[in-house]
Amino acid sequence: LNVSNGLIVNSGNVGIGTTGPGAKLHVNDSALQPIIRVQSTGVNSYPAIDIQNDARQWRLQVDGTLASDALTFYDVTIGGSAGYRMVIDNNGNVGIGTTSPTTLLSLGGNSARIFWMERHTTANTAGNSLTVQSGGATSAATDKNGGDLILASATATGNGESKIIFQTVDTTQGAGTTDRAAATRLQIDDGGHLESLGTAP
Repeated sequence: LNVSNGLIVNSGNVGIGTTGPGAKLHVNDSALQPIIRVQSTGVNSYPAIDIQNDARQWRLQVDGTLASDALTFYDVTIGGSAGYRMVIDNNGNVGIGTTSPTTLLSLGGNSARIFWMERHTTANTAGNSLTVQSGGATSAATDKNGGDLILASATATGNGESKIIFQTVDTTQGAGTTDRAAATRLQIDDGGHLESLGTAP
């Protein structure tokens, strides 16, 4: 069945701009970047795209119930409740575990979080380095500083404190294939004192 420049073939695939659709919906435009638009003009009506199997459903939606009409990614257990997984607000801030990101990347603060690299998956291979680097000065600029790298612990209240803690893995536990976790070696307390652990201060 031909409809303008679209085609529905016997397999049930729908093609727009192609006569040989290779998926349930195949959009092709040789001159422009093809755009698929899902639009709602109703009041308090927010467009969404769902990806679903028998048990779970992922949804991409502009959610007007959140501040700044954020673009949201969340999953839904079929017949159950929804859980936000990631939010992008109209300032470009990304929230993971929070629907109200206040910085470029915000993690929800209701539980402890870890930001890390996964272990190498190639057999008998050492792990890879992770570099965190601040911004450099303009190329060919004269005597301009690079950006500082700031490592800050969290806000406390009253007589509470927060520390900066450094952990490493040492070799004193012997050779072999047993996993050895990192342990705290150095920390900076609320008074700016360096506390070296495992040796005389």
